[in-house]
Amino acid sequence: MAAVTNQRVDEGSDDVVDLRANPLDGGPSVIALGNFDGVHLGHAALCARARDLARSDTDTASRAFMLTFSPHPSAIVAPARTPARLTTSVQRRALVARLGLDGIIEQCFDSALSSMTPTRFARDILSQGLNAVGIVVGQGFRFGFERAGDTKLLAELGADLGFWVECLPPVLGHDGLLISSSRIRSLITSGDATTAARLLGRPYALEGVIVHGAHRGRQLGYPTANLGDLARRGQVLPAVGIYAGSLDWGRGPRLSAISVGHNPTFGHAAVTVEAYVLPEASDEGEGEMNLYDHVAEVAFHARLRDERAFDNIRALVDQIAADVEAARSMDLRLPAHR
Repeated sequence: MAAVTNQRVDEGSDDVVDLRANPLDGGPSVIALGNFDGVHLGHAALCARARDLARSDTDTASRAFMLTFSPHPSAIVAPARTPARLTTSVQRRALVARLGLDGIIEQCFDSALSSMTPTRFARDILSQGLNAVGIVVGQGFRFGFERAGDTKLLAELGADLGFWVECLPPVLGHDGLLISSSRIRSLITSGDATTAARLLGRPYALEGVIVHGAHRGRQLGYPTANLGDLARRGQVLPAVGIYAGSLDWGRGPRLSAISVGHNPTFGHAAVTVEAYVLPEASDEGEGEMNLYDHVAEVAFHARLRDERAFDNIRALVDQIAADVEAARSMDLRLPAHR
């Protein structure tokens, strides 16, 4: 991806820019515009269209970018209704890198930007900030103060400012229903990891740092990697239960049995996310894996069962063994790890 060299606005590790202060360097651009939380199949279609239109525009030699906002606009205009995220900024950038765009631009969203009229947004951000010659949006796109602007107004403003607008039709899932970030959030929180993965185009994944837990898994013969730092990252937590999935700490995904829950057998209240990495023959001779302090992704392929309390440790261990075999028997297609 091409580097975006505008001035950064400090927001942790997020690469946030302010196009009002520092316009995008370089020539004309075609912009895929939206929030893009999750980078689901609908978002991918929108980005692919922007990419293809930019590549076909030989007269202007345009570049293709995704323009999104950080923080999520609702965090400024309606904080109580701010949705949990499907992707962190790091995850979103990695996903966009696979779509063939020239880059992703995360515009700082603040109270001043939220107060912009549609006309000012089109002029200051899209035309002057990005040198846009084309904008690709989805149906229902709204912009400007109090969401006053729609796609019809955007096209009218573009005609005056020198950019065209293309509005893509909705992308439907395998069930004929609309693919949307809000629908995917609902699927995840209800435990339907399989359908969520179909709409995302990949399994849903939490990002976090592997931290020390109570070490009960180790004592039971099933050492787990505990994902921490979840509250700060603000991602959607899957429904409590046991899942088949994978853990990737930088060497590629490894098949795992995953617990999202309260550890009711031990009377633990807080929700934890723990992944047991299934052993492989190639692990022999490498010693015990030390994953602490690694940034990792836990991906949820399918839900195996509900969480429940057990009368004794033996019953718990027997169920863990059954969960591990259930995860292995699913024969998940994972990329080769390094």
